[in-house]
Amino acid sequence: MGQAPGLFLYAYLGTLTQYGLRVLRGQSHPHPYEYALWGGGLLLAIIVTAALGRLAVRVVAEGKSDALGTDDSLPEGVMLNAIPSAADE
Repeated sequence: MGQAPGLFLYAYLGTLTQYGLRVLRGQSHPHPYEYALWGGGLLLAIIVTAALGRLAVRVVAEGKSDALGTDDSLPEGVMLNAIPSAADE
């Protein structure tokens, strides 16, 4: 999951580069709406990449807190699933 956003963006940029080279060589003559689609697709790819990246960071952070047995909503030093010992009584 962590590599997926970058892979999507790289794949889109590669496709966009191929289209751009065809236009420069004169092999393709795109219509104005195609330019809008390419620009919109690039913008969408960047937004999705950023959103998936933020989601991945959140999932990793939650996994770390679960592994440590802590919850960010609790005061510092309070642990979930803590079993009281005889010394605590």
